[in-house]
Amino acid sequence: MSLVFKCLKCSSCCVFKSDVDYPRVFPWEKRFLEEKAISYGFDKPVFKPDIVYLDPVRGVYVVVLYKWVINGKCLFNKDGKCIIHGEHPLACRMYPLIVNYSDKTLRVSLLCNWVRENKEFIERGIDPSRVFNNELKYAVKAFTYISLMIESLEKTGFMKVDPSEIDTSREIIDYDMYVQENQEN
Repeated sequence: MSLVFKCLKCSSCCVFKSDVDYPRVFPWEKRFLEEKAISYGFDKPVFKPDIVYLDPVRGVYVVVLYKWVINGKCLFNKDGKCIIHGEHPLACRMYPLIVNYSDKTLRVSLLCNWVRENKEFIERGIDPSRVFNNELKYAVKAFTYISLMIESLEKTGFMKVDPSEIDTSREIIDYDMYVQENQEN
């Protein structure tokens, strides 16, 4: 049997019940989602820093990745359809694949109905490039972005910070804005 992922269009991927399931988005995706929400007349979405580094020289926090806090259904899901499909973040494009950035593993979400329906085949071992070809391309892209950002920060002496320990009196800046700011100086 040749197993190939086919989205069931059930939109269960757009419903979030816990902090663990929140999509991870890059800073430029966060800003895009905020702008899109405002353009649709929605409340501004909520994001929490997820991967953060401290610049030891300037003392500013640099956010590499955010958690998109969604309690319930995604605001961009209307009548079971994504109204920003084609512009949605990499986390959505790679789903049901999930990149775990902390341990550098690729996982398959059991929240996906297609995955649950095919769980026994998946557990036997699959070639992700055959089963999740399109999704894997986006997962590799996201992993590459995060790896390059982290490598560049750590190479220059930045220290990883637990997001819960951020000193809110210090400046917090997005990675891409930080890089742009430092290229201009």
